[in-house]
Amino acid sequence: MVAMPATDIRLIRSLTFLRRRQKFNVVDSGVLVSLIGGGFGLVGILLNKIIKENRSDHGIVRDSLNRIETKIDGHLEDHK
Repeated sequence: MVAMPATDIRLIRSLTFLRRRQKFNVVDSGVLVSLIGGGFGLVGILLNKIIKENRSDHGIVRDSLNRIETKIDGHLEDHK
């Protein structure tokens, strides 16, 4: 058996490490992209729900303020 120089052994180890790393990077990047996309999708859904609820809440508050304004105007007319 012939002994290999230390530089050849290091080169083989680094190439083996790079091959292993490339295999995982392809899978990891796909998973990462889908997780990020799914996360932004959920954020978009939540924002749409918040906006919808906010509009309906503003409608309720507007109706309440109109009712209160009518009562105050009637009360002020009673004091004239």
